[in-house]
Amino acid sequence: MPSYSYSGIDAKGKTTNGFLQADSIQVLEQKLKESGIWMMKATQDSKTVVSSKTETTQQSRVKVKRWELINFYIQFSLLLRAGINLPKALRRLSDDLGESRLGKVLQTIAEQVEIGVPLNEAISYFPRIFPPETVSIIRAGEVSGNLPNVLDEIRLHLEWTDKLTSDIRQALIYPCIVITAATGLILFLFPFTVPKFVTLLNELALELPALTQYVMIISDFLKSYLLIILTVLFLIPVLYKIIRKTKKGGIFIDRMMMNLPIFGNLIQMFGFSRFSKNLSMLYRSGIPILKGLQITQSVMGNLAIREAVTATRKAVEEGTPLSQGLARIDIFPKILVTMIATGEESGSLDESLNSVAGYYDEIIPRKIKALFTFFEPVVMLTLIGIVGAVALSVILPILQLWSV
Repeated sequence: MPSYSYSGIDAKGKTTNGFLQADSIQVLEQKLKESGIWMMKATQDSKTVVSSKTETTQQSRVKVKRWELINFYIQFSLLLRAGINLPKALRRLSDDLGESRLGKVLQTIAEQVEIGVPLNEAISYFPRIFPPETVSIIRAGEVSGNLPNVLDEIRLHLEWTDKLTSDIRQALIYPCIVITAATGLILFLFPFTVPKFVTLLNELALELPALTQYVMIISDFLKSYLLIILTVLFLIPVLYKIIRKTKKGGIFIDRMMMNLPIFGNLIQMFGFSRFSKNLSMLYRSGIPILKGLQITQSVMGNLAIREAVTATRKAVEEGTPLSQGLARIDIFPKILVTMIATGEESGSLDESLNSVAGYYDEIIPRKIKALFTFFEPVVMLTLIGIVGAVALSVILPILQLWSV
C-alpha cells in the first residue's frame, strides 16, 4: 500500500502534517475528511514518509532511556484499563511529558492514531524507541483486543532487561577499575621506573638473579615497543568492528566469544536468554511461532545464534517441530531443547517458553555474581604478584650487595 505525507487544515483552522497509508490519493483525501481534516497537499513517496517532515525525521532517530519507556508503558496500560480510549490516552501522556523527546514522539503518534492509523503502524516509524518485536506484540494486542495486558508484558520485559543491565554494570565497575589501574601501573613501572634501577644495578656490577633478569627483559621490550603496543591496542577494537560488520566475520567472532573460557558460558546464556525471552513474549501475545521466530531472528545481537534461529525457522516451515529444529543445531543447550519438547508434547508450548525464560531469569544473575566473586580476587592477586615481582627484582641484588 502506498504511503503519503500530507498537509491539511482541521476543523479549528489549525495546520496539521503527517503520514498515512492509502490505496490512492482519493482514498487518502476521504480518510482525512472523515477525520475532520481538509487535505491541502499530499506527496507519495514510500521512502520518505517520515523524512518529508523535518521534525518527524528527527523524531524517528530519537532514542529514549529505558526507565522512561517503562514509566510510559505503566501509565499507558493504566489509562486503557480505566476506560480511556487510545487517542485520548496517547494525548494525555504526550501532554504530561511535555517537550521531552518521548513527549514529542507520542504527540506525533497520537496525531496518526486520531486519523485512523493503527497504533502498531504509527509506532513503527520510531524503531529506536519501538523495535520490531514491540511493534509485532502491540499489533497482536490490537487484533486480540488485549492491548493493556500486552503493554504489561513489554513493561515486564524491559524491567528485567534494566535490572540485568544494572547488575552487570555494578559487577563490572570494580574489576574494570582494578584492571585499568593494573595496566597503568605496568605501563609506568616497566618502561619508566625499572630502567632507572637497572642502570644503578649495572653500575654496581652485581650478578643479577634470574627474576631480575626477566624483569629487565620485559622492561626493555616494553620500552622499545611501547608505541607499537599502544597502536595495536587501539587498532584491536577498530578491526573488531570492521570484521564484525561482515556476515562471516561476525558469526566467527560470536562463536569464538561463546567458546571463551570462563566468560563464554555467560555470553551463551545472554544469547539464549534473549532468544527465549523474545520468543516467549511474542508467542504469549498471540503471534504464531513462525512469525515469532522471524522477529526473534531479526533482533538477535549474537550473529551465531541469529544464524541458528534462521536455520530453525526454515526447519519449522518445512513441518519440523520447534524442539527438533533446535536439536539439529549444536549451539542450543539440551535443557532448552528438552523444556520446549516437553511443552510441545503436553500442548503447553507457551508455558514451556515462559519456563525457559524464567530459568534464565534465575540463573544469569547467579552466574554473574559467582563469576565476579571469583574474578575480583584473581585480578587483585595478579596485580599484587606483578608489583611484588618488580619489587623483588630490585631488592634481591641489593641484598646480595649487603651479604658481600
